[in-house]
Amino acid sequence: MKAPARRLAFLLVALVVFATSLSAATTGRVIGVVTDASGGALPGVTVTLTSPQLLGTRTAVTGSDGAFEFPLLPPGRYRAEFTLSGMETKVNDNITVALDQTTRTDAALGVGVVSDTITVRADQVVIDPTQTTTQANFREDHLKYASVGQAERDYLAVLLQAPGVVEDTNGNPQVMGANSGQSSFVLDGVNSTDPVTHTFGTNLVFDSIQEISVQTLGKDAEYGKALGAVINVVTKSGGNNFSGSFDARYTADSLIEEGSGERPNGQPRFNKSLQQFENREPAVTLGGPIVRDRAWFFGAYSRPETKNVPVALFDFTPGSRDFKGWNGFGKVTWAPLSDQTITFRYTADNATIDNAQFSSFYEPAADSVASQGTSIPTVSYDAVLSSRWLVSAQAARVKNELSVGPYNGINTSGVVDLATLIRSANYSNFQSRESQRDQFLASTTYYLERFGSHAFKIGTDLEWNDFTSVNFTTGTPPDPSLCSEEWGYAPGTTCGAWLFTLNGEPYGVRISNRNPAETVQSKAQAFYAQDEWRPNSQLTARVGLRYEQASFSPAGDQRVPDFSLLQPRIGVAYDLFNNATSVVHGFYGKIMDDNALTLPSFLSPLGTLTTDFLLDEEGNYIPDSQSGGPSGNQVDPNLKPTNSDEYSLGFTQRVFTNTSLDLTAVYRKTNDIFEDTCVDQDTCPFFWLTNAPNGDANALRSNYRGLIAKVETRPTSWLSGIVSYTLSKSRGSVEYTQNAGTDFDVAPDHFVNRYGYLSDDARHRVKVNGYARLPLAIILGANFNWDSGVPWSVTRPSPYGGVEYMEARGSRRLPHYHRLDLQVQKDIRLGPVTAGLIAAVSNVLSSEIPLSVDGNLGLNGTLGHPVNANFGNATAWQTPRRYDLGVRFEF
Repeated sequence: MKAPARRLAFLLVALVVFATSLSAATTGRVIGVVTDASGGALPGVTVTLTSPQLLGTRTAVTGSDGAFEFPLLPPGRYRAEFTLSGMETKVNDNITVALDQTTRTDAALGVGVVSDTITVRADQVVIDPTQTTTQANFREDHLKYASVGQAERDYLAVLLQAPGVVEDTNGNPQVMGANSGQSSFVLDGVNSTDPVTHTFGTNLVFDSIQEISVQTLGKDAEYGKALGAVINVVTKSGGNNFSGSFDARYTADSLIEEGSGERPNGQPRFNKSLQQFENREPAVTLGGPIVRDRAWFFGAYSRPETKNVPVALFDFTPGSRDFKGWNGFGKVTWAPLSDQTITFRYTADNATIDNAQFSSFYEPAADSVASQGTSIPTVSYDAVLSSRWLVSAQAARVKNELSVGPYNGINTSGVVDLATLIRSANYSNFQSRESQRDQFLASTTYYLERFGSHAFKIGTDLEWNDFTSVNFTTGTPPDPSLCSEEWGYAPGTTCGAWLFTLNGEPYGVRISNRNPAETVQSKAQAFYAQDEWRPNSQLTARVGLRYEQASFSPAGDQRVPDFSLLQPRIGVAYDLFNNATSVVHGFYGKIMDDNALTLPSFLSPLGTLTTDFLLDEEGNYIPDSQSGGPSGNQVDPNLKPTNSDEYSLGFTQRVFTNTSLDLTAVYRKTNDIFEDTCVDQDTCPFFWLTNAPNGDANALRSNYRGLIAKVETRPTSWLSGIVSYTLSKSRGSVEYTQNAGTDFDVAPDHFVNRYGYLSDDARHRVKVNGYARLPLAIILGANFNWDSGVPWSVTRPSPYGGVEYMEARGSRRLPHYHRLDLQVQKDIRLGPVTAGLIAAVSNVLSSEIPLSVDGNLGLNGTLGHPVNANFGNATAWQTPRRYDLGVRFEF
């Protein structure tokens, strides 16, 4: 049996053995206490829970202390009915259950038979009296109305509304000092993070999302693999009634305004006449019953298409970068028995990108075509086996594929002109990668009443990762002898070649060997134990211990040390008045980073040997230079896994009607960062990965400290908002490099001024997001962001590659930044269907604030005498006011 088949068989057997589902939480829970008229505990009360999100009903009976609990509840709105013979029946309606949170709902029963219904606000703000995590939750209504414009209808964009989260240059989140490769993306409990880059791994149909939670600091022991955030996305499940939606958004160059600002050279910052683009993404969803109260289905599909045409700078028209893709999602939820659920999910996306280089310097024949795709089949099963025992398990396979290659085959040589840098004839590179993660997760929770109440949870998270890649130069050498032993190439080597010209005249050729595909692998296992101990109804102690171990299998003979770390976590929450209105919370924990498969790839025994030949006057090829070959890369045998120590202390208060304020101080210190650096700084023939480049254990460091204030408010039935203010410092000596950047390659050039403010640092940040339901069925959505300016650095090119920092990293600041986006939706009832007409305005104030600055002094430039005439000038600005149009139908 082949290895993949063995793994799949193991997963299926394990699923049967554990007979359960779930991983990272995809649910919330409800707790409460039932008392009599005098306030005494009332045991024996039957509590029945129902919801449109729940298959069937759930029941619980209060204990001797009058307490009850409902775990494993899908996020949504619930109804609780309290009954006891001889007592009045009471109903608490519109109870909100949020992802990864606990909602408390109490009841007091009087003697008699009169029923009483308490209607809770449907959009209530939940204060979790047991939580110690720094967390933001975005529910379905917020996603629908506070995601302004087509660009914001993406779960990555929603994450930026959370305090402490900012966007890097590639659209990935940076979270409280962690780099953009240190967060985990969890989809319905499955780790969907790209195993190669450790960034987001799949696209989603936005209207398939039920709720998103963003956990930053204070994570329980069941959560690992993320120094930054755990982004937990839970999808919709259908219901007992059929429902669906159709949403289409559109924007184009005709819907953007002309800019008013000028560059230093007098040219406009934004020239509308040079813009030619068009974006659209229709999406449809449908859900409903297969068998009422027994089986549901939900499906979603979207078709994103974008068209962007580069500016024609030369005597040819470059190809239009056309992105055409689809995103799909399907889900079947089945309850074969009461309190037991089996769920089958399938997530997939696929896209083709024509003229992927999007450059004015590529003639259409020399551009590339890219394709990408992801598929995630999942099966899970949750069960409440008794009032004291829960069990869960889940199995999934995450597969990613990506390729970029030429239009004219791999044997046609591309051409680049050294004078104009124009590329023609063919694209000169081919890349392909395929990664796969097999994952199995299981956990069980047991409730015990001794010295208070305990919820003991133990679990495991097992992963097997594969990464196969190939990367080579296309083309064919003009003379076969240029790819021979004479020039250092092994017998039988196949070479690629691209030609270079000078002002259109033949000038030379670059020859590179083609390496075969390589496969690297890793295995990871985690085991955790967590106790949620409540000695009384006011105090919660969350004590956990997580152990992670990862091993790597490079393609060659070298070995990477196994990574392992024991990670204690402890959090305490105290409900001051025992009514979930005033809660003090604190946390300490150690988190281990989840290293991507670029770590074993660093030890590839293959190398690319590149030789440049120039043409002489007789047309003969004369060798000019040669570089590359086998890398010789190594790994420090004492290499330790990167990890962080995290601390938080905060206070949550319900300040007035349906409004909460949380004030939390946070601190993170990252330990054992590693980078590649020269093994011997004097001769520098080889590189290795180490925690102490040039023997300096203090060279690689990072720390974040902040004070975060977050207000969540729904003061009326028509207004909902989230407001946050972050005061912080984010400092370190390295940004996201996948542990193989140029920052610490050669001493002393790459070791000076490396520590300073990181790119996510801004002393002050304000975020305001929300929506209002206005008269005449109009919904107004708004997003506002302001920061006090992010850092930029002063550098110059280093003769050893990379740059030298001439001042401490991040020593200078961009101007204060602000942006306001608004969206108006007008709903019209058409029988059972609600039709919405949508208009969105991005950058309402049409500000053109600088987004980046050229900090390069130029080769041999100094602070007093920059060689680069553009030094200190802005290189990018905000895009002026832009409009989106849309239509939406729901039933």
